[in-house]
Amino acid sequence: MVPLWGSGLALKDYSNAILGAHMAMIQFLKKTNPMEKFKNILHVYGVRPNENRVLVLQLLTESKKAFSLCNLHQLFREKMDRTTVYRILILFTEKDILQKIPCTDGNLLFTLKTSNKEIINSPKFRCKCCQKVEVLPDLPVEYLNTLTGKNINPETIAIEGYCKDCHA
Repeated sequence: MVPLWGSGLALKDYSNAILGAHMAMIQFLKKTNPMEKFKNILHVYGVRPNENRVLVLQLLTESKKAFSLCNLHQLFREKMDRTTVYRILILFTEKDILQKIPCTDGNLLFTLKTSNKEIINSPKFRCKCCQKVEVLPDLPVEYLNTLTGKNINPETIAIEGYCKDCHA
């Protein structure tokens, strides 16, 4: 059993606990101090928290945007080097905290992974200006059926353009 730190609850199934209790856990942790909240989230995902990991998770959670390795390195250049930022991104991706979004320019963006199964496999829209990432409606089944013989992962489909705020 994996404890949900600080709540007195015990969860039997770790993977279901992560997917199903993510939002409830965040609501519960809003009552705690901000740094403790992010440390507890990392514990639930099986990541040993340190100052750098907490800072990256806090930024990604509070900004609701996608960031490239270069963006994050620029933001944290006084606290951590590029290799440290890269290792945190890889660790968070392996632990299903983050997801990678490929861009047309060859870069990868990292954003928080959602616990909603319907959104996980939906294509994404990324604003080229403000880097905000939005979930798009699922592709029609009729369209997907015309692509016989191809194994398509809608999670990696990213459409780029300008959001309504940046388009004006």
